[in-house]
Amino acid sequence: MNGHRGRHLQRVEDSILFGVSFLTFLLAAYYLVFRLDFVSIDVVPRIAYLYFSLFNNQPSLAPALFAWPPLPTFLLLPLI
Repeated sequence: MNGHRGRHLQRVEDSILFGVSFLTFLLAAYYLVFRLDFVSIDVVPRIAYLYFSLFNNQPSLAPALFAWPPLPTFLLLPLI
């Protein structure tokens, strides 16, 4: 029974650490983007390239995924 309680305590500590870290990064992102108007230079061309690839005569993700790495490009899809 003591082992189960130790694992439960570890899970609670991990959850608290995750929550505090998540909120810290979320607040830092909010401050950088909405207070300092800081936008990464790389994000703007990626979103533009995605937009022009999708809202074209023949929409396709192939041009955007060929020019940029796929995972970050897929993560930006909800922004367009």
